[in-house]
Amino acid sequence: MMRSDRTTFILALVLALFLWAYARMTQESPLTNRLLRQVPVTVMGKAASGVEYRIDQRDRLIDLRVKGPSSLVNSLTNADLQAKVDIAGLEKPGKFRLPVSVTLPRDVELGQHPPKVVVTVIPLVQRTFPVTISFIASPKPGATVGEYVTQPDTIIVEGPQVELDQVAYVTVAVDPNQSHVAERELVPRALNALGERVDGVRVLTSTVTVRMATLTGQTATRQVAIRPPQLINPPRGYTVSVARVRPDVVTLRGEPSLLDRQPAYLETEPLDVRKVTRDGSKTVRVKAPRGLTVVEGTDIRVDLEVQPAE
Repeated sequence: MMRSDRTTFILALVLALFLWAYARMTQESPLTNRLLRQVPVTVMGKAASGVEYRIDQRDRLIDLRVKGPSSLVNSLTNADLQAKVDIAGLEKPGKFRLPVSVTLPRDVELGQHPPKVVVTVIPLVQRTFPVTISFIASPKPGATVGEYVTQPDTIIVEGPQVELDQVAYVTVAVDPNQSHVAERELVPRALNALGERVDGVRVLTSTVTVRMATLTGQTATRQVAIRPPQLINPPRGYTVSVARVRPDVVTLRGEPSLLDRQPAYLETEPLDVRKVTRDGSKTVRVKAPRGLTVVEGTDIRVDLEVQPAE
C-alpha cells in the first residue's frame, strides 16, 4: 500500500471512530424532560418571633418539570430536588403567595417555572392551664389513692388561637398502682374535651415532676421578673441578642420567710448559642430558689435576634 493511501486510510478510520462515538453518546443520553410529582416544599429564611408559618395543605407538595440528559433525568428522585419558599420579612398575619426556588443537580434544568405557593402567617398566643392527673390504669381493689403534687402545677401552652381554643386541659399520665413517693418526671400533654391530643400547639414545659403529697405548711406567692439569660459561645461572624423572654414574669410559691428574701428577679441557666445563625426561639431553665416553686414551670422561651457581625 502506498504511503499516501495509508495516511488516507488512517484519517478515514479516525473520523469513523469519532462519528461512531458521537452517535453512541447522543443515542445513549439524548435530551429529555420529565415531570416529578409531589416534591415537598420547605420554608427557609429568618422567622419573626411570635408568629408561625404554614404552607397551605394543597401547596406542600408540588409538581416540577425538569429537563436534561435522559440518563440523568430518568434517574432523578424527589430527594434530588430541593424546593424552598423564603419567608424572610413576613411578619404581619395573613396569606401570601410566594415564589418557589428550586435547587437542581448539575446539568439539569427546570422545564417550566414552578408554581407559587400560599404561606399563611399566624400569630401565636399563650394560655396558662393547671396541670391535672390522668390515671392510665384503675387502682387495685381496696386501694386508696392519695393526693398528687405536681411541679409546676400550671403550664403555658402556645399556638394559633384556633388550635389553642381546642385545648380543654393539660395532663400527665400516672399509674396509681406505682409508688410516686419519689419524684418522677412525666411528659405533659395538651388534650381536647374528648381526651385527644391537640395538634398545632406546644406545651412550653417539657416535663412535670410528680410525687405523692406530703405534709405542707403555710405557703404564699410572689411575682418576680425573669432576667434574660447570659448568651455563651456566640457563633463566629454573627451577633446574637435576646429579643424577649416568655413569660417575663413568673409566680413563686413557698414559705413567706423564703419569699421575703427573694430578689425581684430570677436568673436563668446560660444559653449556648454556638449554632444559632438566624432569628428563632430556644428554651432555657430558670434557676428556681431552694425551697420555692415556680408556678408557671422552670422552662422559659427565649426569642433571639441574629445580625451579621460588623
